[in-house]
Amino acid sequence: MNGIVEIAGPEQFQLDTLIRRVLRAWNDPREVVTDPQARYAGAALAERSLVPDDGAVLGETRIDDWLSRSDTVPQPAAR
Repeated sequence: MNGIVEIAGPEQFQLDTLIRRVLRAWNDPREVVTDPQARYAGAALAERSLVPDDGAVLGETRIDDWLSRSDTVPQPAAR
């Protein structure tokens, strides 16, 4: 009660790498430009800032498996 449960997938990625993989899977030609000085919601992050701590509950779905599902591909907006 009033605790925190961390959940995560089984793989670790740097955010720019993850976004590149997602865009490639969606056939999105946009380029991801990495800025090592960029802030996250105003905060400077360390290498492991967004990585779950030991004891996190890890799921089994890998990013490539998730991306291979047709319902993860964005659909064009209705006009």
